[in-house]
Amino acid sequence: MNATPNFGRRDAQGEVILDVHDLREVGPAEAAGLIRECQALLYKRFDSAIWRALDELASGSPSAASTPPPGSAQLGAEASLAADASLATDVARERSRFFARFRAEFDAIFEARRAGAPRAWGKGFRQVRALALVEEGDLSGQVALKKAVLEMRAATRKEGFAFNLRTRAVMRERPNRDDFLNPWGAELVCDALGNTCRGLWPATGQWHRVMEHIVRVLTPEIVELHKEQNALLEQHDILPILKVRTRKRAQGESAAPAQEGNLYDQVTSLFAPKAPPAETPGDAPTAHDLRLMLTRALYLLDARSAGFAERIAKREPTAASALATLAGTVAADGGPTLNPVTIEILTAVLDEVFDNPHLPAEVKTLFGRLQIPLLKAALIDPGVLSQSGHVVRKFIDALANASVGLRPGFEEDADFLALANHLVAEIRDRPADNLEQFAAAHAELEMFLDSERAQYNSRLEQALPPLVAMDEQAAALALARTAIAMHLSGKSVPRQIRDYLHRDGAIRLAGVHLQNQPSDAAWQRELAWMDDLIFSVTPQRDRKERLKLLELVPGLVRDICDRIPENEVGTAHYKTFLAWLCQAHLRALSPPAEPIAAADEPQPLPVPPPTPAAEERSPSADVVAEIDTLLRGDWCAFAASDESPPLLARFAWRAPHGTQLLFTHRDGTIAMVHTPESLAAAFREGTVNVVFVATSLFERAMERMIASRSTGATMPADAAGGAAIALATPLPAGSDH
Repeated sequence: MNATPNFGRRDAQGEVILDVHDLREVGPAEAAGLIRECQALLYKRFDSAIWRALDELASGSPSAASTPPPGSAQLGAEASLAADASLATDVARERSRFFARFRAEFDAIFEARRAGAPRAWGKGFRQVRALALVEEGDLSGQVALKKAVLEMRAATRKEGFAFNLRTRAVMRERPNRDDFLNPWGAELVCDALGNTCRGLWPATGQWHRVMEHIVRVLTPEIVELHKEQNALLEQHDILPILKVRTRKRAQGESAAPAQEGNLYDQVTSLFAPKAPPAETPGDAPTAHDLRLMLTRALYLLDARSAGFAERIAKREPTAASALATLAGTVAADGGPTLNPVTIEILTAVLDEVFDNPHLPAEVKTLFGRLQIPLLKAALIDPGVLSQSGHVVRKFIDALANASVGLRPGFEEDADFLALANHLVAEIRDRPADNLEQFAAAHAELEMFLDSERAQYNSRLEQALPPLVAMDEQAAALALARTAIAMHLSGKSVPRQIRDYLHRDGAIRLAGVHLQNQPSDAAWQRELAWMDDLIFSVTPQRDRKERLKLLELVPGLVRDICDRIPENEVGTAHYKTFLAWLCQAHLRALSPPAEPIAAADEPQPLPVPPPTPAAEERSPSADVVAEIDTLLRGDWCAFAASDESPPLLARFAWRAPHGTQLLFTHRDGTIAMVHTPESLAAAFREGTVNVVFVATSLFERAMERMIASRSTGATMPADAAGGAAIALATPLPAGSDH
């Protein structure tokens, strides 16, 4: 859908409006799956944080909860301690019941919001008591609670713009000017917390203190939650790119309409620079004229398949000029003039399908049968070509995007082809001269695709956990290697030790990072261990230093041996390193000869410079740009090692740290996994190419037309390619075509 939520700012000059476009419709099955995943993320993050908050309250550690607010009934020191002990006891007794009750409360409030009930306290919504100043004995405590709630709301605003737009799509709500109540926002979370705390700790001065502490603990968690949910929806093609554009509106004037069809205007100016004179209202075609024109158009287009191709064949050296001949014939017979740009654009649109060698013949046959309905639709409503959200374009784009990667031998793909054939037949065979059949076909196609997307997302979620773990490990390893390089900078380190630390030491440090991210002590201990290893292979002149080595070396060697992977024990790599390490330790422990000649002093080994081969392996700027611009839904063709046809795979997921790139088949099963380096090598070698991008078929066609003209290339004489206008029905025997 073309969603245009407006976010404005009024000043002396007028109002600046941001229009957001290209929000796609999400079907009910896909929406239900995405909502379940977002809910799972919420409870996964909230459960651990809430338990930590309740544990702090039960132990009396949080200062905010252990100290009664000033003026709360002027508790004395003994009464304050008694209140703290009572709160800790009550929280410890009831905290095990908190999670089930909170989930029940939040689920009920969430479902009421999902059903469209307004957030109001009373019968229209879930029974939620307002956080009002109603308890006279503890006004300051309630003010502190409200402050914590407002701080949570403020913290979530930064992520809210894009997240709210994506959540609207998942909730299947049309964007508008009204404030959007995000079901995972601070409002509903606090409503559920308030109901839960009131129910478990109803005593005056208790429930709000518990809730205040939980809200403060959850504030950073809900910010991270929205980031995770936002990334999840983005990965599932809910606004993968946020496109905004601005316009200015003067005060007191109506807003100018959004400039739809910029590509269409550019094509018109390039391929029809001289606009025909404007028709007077009396010259506008009537419904009868349109029906007459369409009848003649359909007759001429069907002539070849009906055995009457001679009339067209005499004037058409190629099939593509049939539409140009058609335009002249219709105009000569008294029908309205057919815009020649329409012929050019429809030809280019169909060329995008027919010229793609990676689309199966069954798909091209479908689009061949849609030539006449497309022309008819463009004649009835020129907005088909100029409006990106036109129902005809939505159906054609949905059919084209869903047809990539079809494997007719598979049952699921055969079901899609059967449905597509049925819909195309319905569109082509109905005699109606309006566009209702396109709208009905699009609705039926979206119902089928909604189920497919839900299954695709489910399979994708099952495939992601191990890839996420690999991404975390790869990112930690890169961080560890950078830290080691910085730590060794300027130090004299033998090449063998550098190689060992770059490989095994980085793995050890990466493991520390993954297991002890909040703590820096373990990280520093690993760096200190590396310093000890370097010290152990450095010859020592001082006797005390050599005695220190005698105590240090056995533990270092034992630690190194214990950390050798089981599958690499006894390999030549480790045998060579351990043998060198033994000799280095012996040299370091041996007393120096007297006198020590300057020439005999050990010299630091220079750090080898990067080899040319390493530079050659760096991806070029063009390849990096190609990888970085891959979007979910883009299709790539991977060349096979034998004579098999290329493998079509859909780009489905980019890891958070960017170290893993997942490609899937059409049904969501894994096709292959690449790293940026391996994919860059494939692009560089020419074994992979982007063959279908996840954008509108009409936009791609018009962009190619503009590019061909701007680069100086001329359009073919047969209106941008003959394949696009050739009818799917074979010509009769003996035809000149």
